[in-house]
Amino acid sequence: MDPVASQGAPLWVDVHASPGGDGTKLRPLASLQEALARGPGVQVTLGAGRYPGPLTLPAGARLRGTGAGVVLEGGVELPSGGALEHLTVEGGEWGVRAAGEVTLRDVTLVDGRLGGVQVQAGRLMVEQLQVRAAADAAARRERVRPIGLALGGAVQAQLRELVLLGALRRGVEVSDQAEVHLDTLRVVGPGTAVHQRGGRVELRRAAVAGGWGPGFFVSSGTLELADVIVVGHEYGLQGARGGIVIARGFSSVGAHLAGLALVASRGDLQDIQVLGAGTFGAVQLLESDVRLRRFGLQDSAASGLMLDSGRLFAAEGTIVRTRADDPDLGDAVHLRRGESELRTLRVRVAAGIGLLAAQRAHVKVRDLELERCQTGGVLAEGRAQLALRGVKVQQGAAPAVALLRQAEAGLEVVSAPGTSELLWADCADGVRARVGFGISPRDYALGAACVRTDAP
Repeated sequence: MDPVASQGAPLWVDVHASPGGDGTKLRPLASLQEALARGPGVQVTLGAGRYPGPLTLPAGARLRGTGAGVVLEGGVELPSGGALEHLTVEGGEWGVRAAGEVTLRDVTLVDGRLGGVQVQAGRLMVEQLQVRAAADAAARRERVRPIGLALGGAVQAQLRELVLLGALRRGVEVSDQAEVHLDTLRVVGPGTAVHQRGGRVELRRAAVAGGWGPGFFVSSGTLELADVIVVGHEYGLQGARGGIVIARGFSSVGAHLAGLALVASRGDLQDIQVLGAGTFGAVQLLESDVRLRRFGLQDSAASGLMLDSGRLFAAEGTIVRTRADDPDLGDAVHLRRGESELRTLRVRVAAGIGLLAAQRAHVKVRDLELERCQTGGVLAEGRAQLALRGVKVQQGAAPAVALLRQAEAGLEVVSAPGTSELLWADCADGVRARVGFGISPRDYALGAACVRTDAP
């Protein structure tokens, strides 16, 4: 091993230099391969130019560019202790394939055939990384959609200021037991910003747009988000079997299907905004256990908030303008099966029903205001059990509350100013209702045998 390299003294390389240099700044080497041959721990400073590869660095090697215009061609194999700084890597199977503890700082990776960075073991430290992929003719012929960063195994990654651009299939792919901490992410173009199967991802500050799949996807892992916005995409966020989502500030704008959809997942969601969601509505929950606080759902198709099986606690929310071409859709809150508790919820303008509880759903409601719900305020059916307290229904279709198909309901402090009928109960179909404090007997049919009053 060269004694200069072993002591960590930097070698200078300039592809435009004359042969015979000694590796000093005044007499740089002309060949990067010659510098790397000095062995483990070599430190190299590169002048502007293009350096042919692919390159395999010795252990602990560190390459540092002098600024714009330093390009490594064909990809880099980066072993433990290695680092790349202030340079661009073009092409290769992967821009960087790494193992062990490695560092990337102010690096741009362009058009790796399979992707930007692959790490399956060790520790990755990143500060200011950009990954770009062009949808060129060759890639279309091979049907290759590269990945920005593929992090698997037991990798631990600390990522800061990450930019992902272009025709990437996935921006960041996380699998197995990988742990990823990411601060500041910008994504424009990739199908999915973060695709996670297993592991744990903690992300703070992200803006995502221009993709075609879910903005974020998690299955069998934990995804923690703060201050994140997704514009467009199929879903803003999608959780599948075994996924756990923790969100503190998440916005979805213009999702084609749903702003947020969880299937057989758990969610702890606060400060959620969904605007202009498409076919499946703003928030869609199936067989999931979710706590949702401080949320706003606006201009959504199909429904605002939907649960089918599972458990839901939702509080301090507003739902404004649900729309639907199908007369059976457009409900602000749509609950089937499962257990739900709603507190302090405001609904303004729904193409369908303000609150639907059906198919054995168990629903508790406290402090609910429904305004201008076109096909009714509250409807319970199909053996649903409903407890309403502090509900106000106005400027909607009568009756304000309708019960049918063996539904059971308890009503306290329920009002419907300007509505001709507060409660309608289909007693012939097994309905049972209890009317308590805060409701006048004049507000429901006294002759209804299935309606019992506890009011004085």
